[in-house]
Amino acid sequence: MRFVVKEFEVSLVGDHSERTIAIGIEDEFGMVFPSPLTNFIKSEYYMKGKSLSSQKNVAYAITRFFNYVYKNISMPFYTSLKVKGLKGIKLEHAAAYITELSLQTRAKIKSSHY
Repeated sequence: MRFVVKEFEVSLVGDHSERTIAIGIEDEFGMVFPSPLTNFIKSEYYMKGKSLSSQKNVAYAITRFFNYVYKNISMPFYTSLKVKGLKGIKLEHAAAYITELSLQTRAKIKSSHY
């Protein structure tokens, strides 16, 4: 399982349509299921007229964080998330993620633009 970003077309009134971004959860068979995290992108970016690029940037940042958490779910620091799910995420989890990114950037494992 992993979190993914998908771009798709939304039909509007008449013949009008717009491109928008969604966050999905991809299973081991390649099937993508919509994630409730898309509501955040929709309410904070799409509905406020933010660009497709802005929506994408935020969606990719969110998916990178959640994929990091999911990858580490077996570690003791993250095991409470197995029971609580997304509601169990705390600032400490985000801090650990940022620290990991900083260390990987310094070690030149990841680009500073990641």
